[in-house]
Amino acid sequence: MSNLSKVPSDTERDKKNKQGADNALIQYSLTSDDYIDQLLPVIKSALKTNSLNSLIEKLDVASQEKQDELEVVSFGSVDGITSTVTSIEDIIHYSNDLSQQLQEINMQLNKSGIDLSQKKKTALKYKKLYNKINDTIFVFNACLDMLNKTKQVLDLIQNQDFYKALMNANSLMKTHIDEIENFEFTKNIHKSIPTLRSMILEEARDQIIKWITLSVEKQLTTIGETLFRNMELNNEDWEKQCDNDDMLLKFKINSPIEKSLRSTDIKYFDPLYNEDVEIDLSPMFHTILVYKAVDDLEKLKDEFNKEVLRKRDRLLYPITEALANNTSNRKEFPR
Repeated sequence: MSNLSKVPSDTERDKKNKQGADNALIQYSLTSDDYIDQLLPVIKSALKTNSLNSLIEKLDVASQEKQDELEVVSFGSVDGITSTVTSIEDIIHYSNDLSQQLQEINMQLNKSGIDLSQKKKTALKYKKLYNKINDTIFVFNACLDMLNKTKQVLDLIQNQDFYKALMNANSLMKTHIDEIENFEFTKNIHKSIPTLRSMILEEARDQIIKWITLSVEKQLTTIGETLFRNMELNNEDWEKQCDNDDMLLKFKINSPIEKSLRSTDIKYFDPLYNEDVEIDLSPMFHTILVYKAVDDLEKLKDEFNKEVLRKRDRLLYPITEALANNTSNRKEFPR
């Protein structure tokens, strides 16, 4: 019987359900813009059931709950705003620091840019100076090279190495360097090259004349004696061969048969280089090379022939004069 009394009746259950619905409607209406229109059904129901006071209490409770929630939200918002403001202030301070650092960096960059520009100008200036120094060194070296070649030609002439002197003079004549072409000393050197060539030819010609005088003329007696002795040996050798072979008697000395049968010593006898005479022929060969290089070998032949004729005349004139005098004396004083 007691348990049955605890079970709520349908009327009570409906009543509680209706109260729960009213509370939900009240909560919803308080969050709506048209909450008056939303509360009309609840007010009408409260008037019908004579529970207006209860409705007012519920509205007060709901309003107080909303006020509490608003205060909580407000206080939380204030804390958030304060925190946000603090963060914003920190950000502003950090931004100011960054701005100042950026200004410093910008100033350093501007300074570095100015320094870099100045260094670039200095580098270009040094590069131009370096190029000028290199050009000057090149010109100096070219001048020294030309002067050395000129001096080398003169030294070779002095050392009587005329062929090399001529080759160097020809090389010097072909040397053309634009950087020093207009220098006065360069022009003078080029103008002097024909004179150097003439000097080389004259010195080479004088050398062969001196060679004839010193090496040949002074040993003419010895040369003649060796030639005569070699001729005697040749005659004796040929007589022996003819005695041994009668077929050779019809051939004379210096005939092709005799020449082919000569002994090696007689056949290859050199009157200018033997046991009694040693004449160096290199000056003659050297002079021939010089004149051949300038394509003037005929002139050398003429000069050589004239010199040989002069020496021949100087050698033979006393003999012919003596013979002539001897002949005239014989006519004046006949035996």
